Amino acid sequence: MNSLVVTLPESKISITGWKGVRVTRSIESCTGSFVLEMTERFPEEVDETSLIGGAPIQIAIDADNLLLTGYVDTVEYIITPHEHLVRATGRGKCQDLIDCSAPVDRILANSRIDAVCQSLLKNFEIDVVVSASLKAVIDELPTIPFQLISITETPWEIIERCCRYSGVLAFELEDGSLCLALAGDALGSSGLEIGKNVESAVSVKSSLGRFSSVSGVLTNYNNATDIGVNLLPEYTAYDSGVKRYRPRFIVSEQPSSDRTYLERRVDWQIARAYGMSRQVRVLVDSWTDSSGSPWYLNYQVPVTMPLLKIPEKTLLLITEISFILDENGTHTELLLAPRQAYLPEPLVLQRIDPDIAPA
Repeated sequence: MNSLVVTLPESKISITGWKGVRVTRSIESCTGSFVLEMTERFPEEVDETSLIGGAPIQIAIDADNLLLTGYVDTVEYIITPHEHLVRATGRGKCQDLIDCSAPVDRILANSRIDAVCQSLLKNFEIDVVVSASLKAVIDELPTIPFQLISITETPWEIIERCCRYSGVLAFELEDGSLCLALAGDALGSSGLEIGKNVESAVSVKSSLGRFSSVSGVLTNYNNATDIGVNLLPEYTAYDSGVKRYRPRFIVSEQPSSDRTYLERRVDWQIARAYGMSRQVRVLVDSWTDSSGSPWYLNYQVPVTMPLLKIPEKTLLLITEISFILDENGTHTELLLAPRQAYLPEPLVLQRIDPDIAPA
């Protein structure tokens, strides 16, 4: 049976014997999170100066397979008539990108998305990792146009905006680095099948957020002579799975009449709504897949669950992972969805003339 090892690098202490664990990471979140619980006293070498808020922490399976690298946020010491409980909660290293302000002395020049992220993350000592699939096409992506950083913005707000413009995902890896990737098309080592490695599952098929048609309308807010909105749709896409009349209009507030961008946004709206309406949540009987490695984000896996109306070997993308230890043993909870649900929403960035930027 796999064991969970929690290491405090500053104190060079490893702690085992945890009774309750939940470590969660998602391709939709900048950083992961964890909850650790122990119902007995810590080893003597672990005192109140070791496990404290702000302490660096690494969580791994058998000390070899990292699950999360980050910081402790809060430690609670709880006493009841029945137990003495210690609970530690925290997040991954990328939490600082959400909480802190971006460097205000830095203006983003026309750069690739990876260079923009590296510039923003340098002071936080967080590495940027570009996935293999993105490396193959990164030179073909549009460069980030010149723009200013607001004093109130966080690094993550800027990164998320730029990633949407470039059409890539950004999420935290096990070692605390920020990964830039396309929605995954690589296959994982294991499939998922009830009765083999899946103990329970919930398949969601919903009509919420889906429309029979989505039409895009252009608004050129940069044109001072045209303050009205063209009420005639420039582009319409249809969802064949919605049988009744459910139209939806979206207004694309972009600085130029770029029909290609409008088409991308409307098509994304249809694909996103379909993908989010077809999510599957499963509870797997182990922390690791058939190769012995922990389950990884952004991989597609074949799912076979005919009782849940999922055809044999349907490819779904792993979008969220929770490694769990409780009174029922060790499990992994996976959230899966069709890949098209996680193609980033297109975004047009307002271009700024470098000549008007402050020196």
